Amino acid sequence: MRLFSFSLLLLTLSQVEDSLSTQDCPVLGPVTPLGFDLADSKTIQDAKSKFPSIIESLFSSEVLSRAHTSFAIDVFSTATNQSLYKYYHQGEGLDGTLTAGKLDDGTIFRIGSVSKLYTVYAILANAGYDVFHQVVTDYVPELAGNSRDESLDRIIWEDITVGALASQQAGSGGVPLESVLCYGTEEGCSTKDFLALMKNQKRPVTLPFQTPIYSDAGFAVLGVVLQRLTGLS
Repeated sequence: MRLFSFSLLLLTLSQVEDSLSTQDCPVLGPVTPLGFDLADSKTIQDAKSKFPSIIESLFSSEVLSRAHTSFAIDVFSTATNQSLYKYYHQGEGLDGTLTAGKLDDGTIFRIGSVSKLYTVYAILANAGYDVFHQVVTDYVPELAGNSRDESLDRIIWEDITVGALASQQAGSGGVPLESVLCYGTEEGCSTKDFLALMKNQKRPVTLPFQTPIYSDAGFAVLGVVLQRLTGLS
């Protein structure tokens, strides 16, 4: 009987403890004061003072080429949206390649396929994961309408999801040669022209979701999907 009473007492006390209010409910993850300004941090100040010498050591040890490497680094705080530190290096051998004649935060860099990662992240940020299960023609109806009787010669875009494009499993292959040739010309290449080529001339490399095949053309279409999702160009 005493054991039962003691157990009942413990149960009652645990329920009372659970019912007490508390202000100690931190969000999971690192605790940082709201609006914390990193510009005043000694760690940041120390890093800023040491960074140029670190870069210089990479040049002197020839890990980086001083003459043929150009880069820009800009660290900013999300609390203030202000730049905390900027560092630019302009390789002498690349002077003629800079878009504005000098290296600054407005310089356009050729980042290649890194932009593919940003495209997928931007779609996730704007539309969530579910969009990857939707067919491409929901967002790019210009690609719809190819006959299934021509499935060996034309891509059936109604069978391809946004996720298939993002995972390189759409079977869409490379960019049509016509689109490559018109870049850099006075006429340029419009999105309308590119989509027409992808619908009317582009041959499938394989069926969707059969095997991963690197596709610049697929990511160009994915970029159009992102434009339609955001309303931006």
